[in-house]
Amino acid sequence: MYGIPMPSMLSSPKGSYYFILIVVAICLMVIYFIFRSPFGTTLLAIRDNPQRCEAVGINVRRHQLAAIVIATFFAGMAGVLFVVLERSVFPDLLFWVLSLEIFIMCLLGGWFTFLGPLLGAAIMVALRTFVGIYTEYWTLILGILLILLIFFLPEGVMGFVMEKFASRVPDTRERSRD
Repeated sequence: MYGIPMPSMLSSPKGSYYFILIVVAICLMVIYFIFRSPFGTTLLAIRDNPQRCEAVGINVRRHQLAAIVIATFFAGMAGVLFVVLERSVFPDLLFWVLSLEIFIMCLLGGWFTFLGPLLGAAIMVALRTFVGIYTEYWTLILGILLILLIFFLPEGVMGFVMEKFASRVPDTRERSRD
């Protein structure tokens, strides 16, 4: 579908940019609050050890279903924002390559960090933009980068940065004992 009409507020590039920026900021805040809530902590525990969570009385299936519903909502929001940006929608978006790109973004940035996938998306877009200028085989460069990343930075770029930052911050518990 091409040429999907937009409201007058979203018809200009500046208006659609600010609309997308505001919606993304709101979505990130909601995701952050979910992540920091008891529900988010329960999801982390289920990710780490679902059998133990079930043993202490947590309904693992109900929490997983709720997580899938929440993830589907945000995937739908991303689709809506894509339509606002491109003013069209393509069947190619349902192809498995897009899911693989999202997986690669998470690998690049870091699985177990909040901002890791966002950083991975920025790295991916930068690679596509800047390396794509010089060669059409930018995916080869991405593949080599992924292999190196898996071997040398298994926690992703953000995981590596957080690990280095955490090693430089002195432990406050040791100071309070002195």
